Amino acid sequence: MSNTQIKSFQVESKELSKADKIVIHLYPGLPRSKIRAFFQNHCVYINNIICINPGTSLAIGDTLEVRSDANRKYKEKRLPDPNSNFKIVYEDGNLLVVDKEAGILSVPAKSGNITSLMEQIDNYLPSTVSIHVVHRLDRETSGLLVFAKSPGVCRKLKEQFENRKPERVYNAFVKGLVRPEKSFFRSFMATDEDLNQYSVEDGEEEEGKLAVTHYQVEKYLDDATWVKVKLETGRRNQIRVHFSENKNPVIGDKRYETELAKHPRWTDKNLALHAETLGFTHPTTGKKLSFKSEMPDRMKEFLG
Repeated sequence: MSNTQIKSFQVESKELSKADKIVIHLYPGLPRSKIRAFFQNHCVYINNIICINPGTSLAIGDTLEVRSDANRKYKEKRLPDPNSNFKIVYEDGNLLVVDKEAGILSVPAKSGNITSLMEQIDNYLPSTVSIHVVHRLDRETSGLLVFAKSPGVCRKLKEQFENRKPERVYNAFVKGLVRPEKSFFRSFMATDEDLNQYSVEDGEEEEGKLAVTHYQVEKYLDDATWVKVKLETGRRNQIRVHFSENKNPVIGDKRYETELAKHPRWTDKNLALHAETLGFTHPTTGKKLSFKSEMPDRMKEFLG
């Protein structure tokens, strides 16, 4: 049976205003690993909002509470393996943003034979916290994704994506020389029997959904173009489909314009596509958040 214990502290001066220092003050003599475990297991609240960052600064008048279950032994959770194929860019009590490498599935496959990013994150989080998918990246695409820690937060984030509010910018190397240097693609996208996406003339065809992709040429290369791509909508394979239909497929694409997508200098087994920027409004605090991921080495090497 749950036996919740609450310890509370209201900040009166800047001398004791750091979250971890306050918890140490509330639990004198408690090992630092147990203090960190309180934060990691969502026991610490600032003004009734979960706080997982021990270094958070409180303002005078703010209230910190530690809500713990006397029947539980809180343990410091293990961090992701530094050699794993993703890293955590941001995390709080409501969501987390991760930077994944190319080659890992965003969500579990139907076969269940390959460990996905979602499963790895689920192993990282406390057992009391569930992970919810907001959006995805193709397996061969690297870069930034956001996951929610509750159905409510997931719903609010998905609403932002559906209303085209998040900022999503990609680095892509595409085959050939793209003209003009700045433009956009607009089509209605449908799905065939093999789950390939393709554009149709208008939205009248069943399941044809509006897809808009903006791009800006960054540099012309040897039979290739480096483009910055900004998504207005986020249909599955949208960037790949729009550029392949323009006869400038993403280099390394094995699904759309496969032969044309080959380039003698691209030896990586994954796509030359990276989700560089992700920006959205925090669904709980209303704060604007923006994250940027450095271009991976596999793409830097192609630039020379």
